[in-house]
Amino acid sequence: SMTGPIRTILYAVKPWLRRIAAQTRKPGWIDAPGRLGQERRMGMRLIFLLLVLGLANPAWAFMARAKSVHDGDSIQVRRKSGSLVNVRLYGIDAPELMQPSGRDAQKLLISLASRQSLNVQPVDTDRYGRTVALVRLPDGTLLNEVMVAEGLAWVYDQYCQEALCPHLHELEDQARR
Repeated sequence: SMTGPIRTILYAVKPWLRRIAAQTRKPGWIDAPGRLGQERRMGMRLIFLLLVLGLANPAWAFMARAKSVHDGDSIQVRRKSGSLVNVRLYGIDAPELMQPSGRDAQKLLISLASRQSLNVQPVDTDRYGRTVALVRLPDGTLLNEVMVAEGLAWVYDQYCQEALCPHLHELEDQARR
């Protein structure tokens, strides 16, 4: 997630930020000439940069391998660091295992994701703590799209808010024909 890189940057500039904070408590800090003025301007630039980075890319993509497939829209992946991440495919919903086509959806996702290096692009975190993400194969194929195009998942309208969603709706309509 984005928290890690921001935390790293903040730890790196923490002494500098403390020095600025201490100076700003003194009377007349707004008009302080010289070095403090330069530090304040740099501080404002840093804050602006962090805001832009945070808004432009809310999370960092990572590479992983599928460890297990729970159903047609949920997988567990192992990052290169060895940590396990539970991932929910963004914007789609698939039948549960005991529902009609549930096992078929799981089998398709297993066949697509197994033994593949997956590019996981987090979008959000759901209420169960899973990383909600766009997941791509090495050739760029988006698993979220494939599951819908094959008719084994549908668009999850309640949570699908990205520019991708109209395309997912087109794929869903085509799969129904």
